[in-house]
Amino acid sequence: MVEFVDEDLRIEAALFSAGKPLSIAELERITGIGRKKVKEALEFLMEEYASRDTAIEIVKIGNKYSMQLKDRFSDLAQELIPTELPKDVLKTAALIGYHQPIKQAKLEAMVGHRVLEHIRILEDMGLVKKKREGRYMVVRITPKFSEYFGLGTTDPEEIRKILAEKAGING
Repeated sequence: MVEFVDEDLRIEAALFSAGKPLSIAELERITGIGRKKVKEALEFLMEEYASRDTAIEIVKIGNKYSMQLKDRFSDLAQELIPTELPKDVLKTAALIGYHQPIKQAKLEAMVGHRVLEHIRILEDMGLVKKKREGRYMVVRITPKFSEYFGLGTTDPEEIRKILAEKAGING
């Protein structure tokens, strides 16, 4: 059996308590542990959780680390966690994540006139951003999108595959 040292336990406690992904710099600040030890502890904890038969995992999302439920338990969690986003806004978020980058006009054709309100809500949460490209407004997800939805990646193709799988379609 591998033995945890104090630094590992402090990093584990910080990840558990945060309820959101944390960067190495944030973990340094919160725990008072140096960068090298934080990285070592994260690698150790990721391997340790991956080797256990447990519902929890520690994953790297972009440049941050998160303690979260493994995908196979996400349905159970959905029953217990209140949804912050209304279903129609959640649907718009999924469409943006799947089709990104997507022209706002195309999204409006898919969702309807309320899409502008949905985009504003998602922008206010930091989940999407829109930018003028030529004559069109184009909407993309931000790294926070992956963190918020626990996707474990910021790669657009991987996100598309994950969303297709969750929706039961072939991406």
